[in-house]
Amino acid sequence: MSNKITKVITIESTAWRNAEPFNCTEKLFPPAADTETRLSILKMYLWSRNLRNPNASSCSPCEQCKTNNFKQLVKAIRNKELRVAVQQNIPPYVIFMNQGHSAQLTGYMGELWKMVEEAYDFRKKNNLESVGLVPQSLHELAADLKVNLDPRATSLSISNSFFCVLGAVTLQGSSCNLNNFNLLKPEWADVLNAPPCHVDATEAYQVIDSLCKDNTVIMESNNIMNHHLATFTNCSIIEVSSKYSTASISILVRKDLPYAKIISTYILKIYNSGLISLLKVRWGVKKQDPSPQGDRPVTLNHLRNIFFLYFLTIIISVAILFLEIITFKMERKNGRKTKARRMLRSRQRQSIPKFNE
Repeated sequence: MSNKITKVITIESTAWRNAEPFNCTEKLFPPAADTETRLSILKMYLWSRNLRNPNASSCSPCEQCKTNNFKQLVKAIRNKELRVAVQQNIPPYVIFMNQGHSAQLTGYMGELWKMVEEAYDFRKKNNLESVGLVPQSLHELAADLKVNLDPRATSLSISNSFFCVLGAVTLQGSSCNLNNFNLLKPEWADVLNAPPCHVDATEAYQVIDSLCKDNTVIMESNNIMNHHLATFTNCSIIEVSSKYSTASISILVRKDLPYAKIISTYILKIYNSGLISLLKVRWGVKKQDPSPQGDRPVTLNHLRNIFFLYFLTIIISVAILFLEIITFKMERKNGRKTKARRMLRSRQRQSIPKFNE
């Protein structure tokens, strides 16, 4: 069996949980310049959710993505989220999606981003080329947008490096692609959405078997993979450097695969170089949830009424104290006057002569 890696498979978690068809996109990686120090990966499968078309009569392929139709398509996506995955010496990877991953537009930073930029009329234009960019090229982009990183795409140096408009709609067992092949480089047009495309998510054994048969590397979470590995295990499986993954994504390879050490080395390089920390600080902007789950923290607004009642009680107490002091002094003064009058009457009585004697 050859020791050369032939596949890298990334799988969304929903693909293992939902018993529904998923569209897979096959992409080719360019050959590595130095096969001794860099991985030479030939194929990569990207699994993505199908797009359900509300109109069951026809599909709407994105054949004129550079027209106003594409602008309307982009603007129609609600709860918009922009993800940019950046690697050293790898072009930026743009994912523009809808909440719940029900819609996804993925493309070159150059072509796709220009169309998205025109659709939303951003305040600042960004001329970004489609290839040869480094992370520093996204400084201007980050200044105008809150960018969420895709941890899966930034966890390895073998991340996605070629892009296109992805998507498919399923209509009564048939499908049509939303891909515009004119936006692709010619060398990728023949492999985009090439067979096998419509893979049933319930047939997990096909993916697990490829670990042993095809020298495959699978990137997936522990709890999902452990469930399937307990049923389908035809060879020894190892987990590579999962503790270094911020997204808790495991990398499973065959036990005797010689590239396991290289993969671990690249993971360590990414973390030791500070690239992950740089991306978190620069573009990992966390947006506060407008409706957080669980108990809300106590703020000064919650204590405002308590403080008001507290100060009102103090003011009333001081007022009562002053009233008591005034009342006491008035009563004491009145008592002295009464005592003085009594003494005066008593003296007057003593000074009156007694005529009867």
